[in-house]
This record gives sequence, structure tokens and C-alpha cells, in this order.
Amino acid sequence: MSQHPECKENEVFIGNTDTRKSFDCCGVGYRLGEQAYDINGKLLIGPDSPIKPVIMSKENHIIWNKIMMNELIRGEALRRSSE
Repeated sequence: MSQHPECKENEVFIGNTDTRKSFDCCGVGYRLGEQAYDINGKLLIGPDSPIKPVIMSKENHIIWNKIMMNELIRGEALRRSSE
């Protein structure tokens, strides 16, 4: 599912999260939607579910992607240094 039905024009769907657990977007702003769907657009669970979609602006998504790529590169460097 590339676009979530709750996204506004300037927003992107990041994925689903369980609201019973702590979720951190590294300080980048986001909002939680109401209804979670699977990758094929099928309803996951009803609206009372703790599973919610994570949605952020396209601008924040660019920042978040850079942070995640840096984390991935740093993790790979740490893995290689411990071999």
C-alpha cells in the first residue's frame, strides 16, 4: 500500500505502529491516523485497535529518511567493526 486513505495531499504513510508501545520518529513530527491497513489495502483490525497508521508530511519524511539512512550506515559500520 503506497498511499494511505487518511493521508492529505502533502503527507506520506510511513507504516503502522502499536500505540501500546513507545514509538519514536527521532524527533521528526508525525501524526497517527485512525485505521490501519495491510500492504494490500485490507483493513487490519477495527477502529478501536491499538494499531494505528503513522503519517508525516513530505518535508518531514525527507528528514526522517536521512536520519534512518544514517542509522543504517552506522549500524552496518558497527557490525563490520565487531567481526
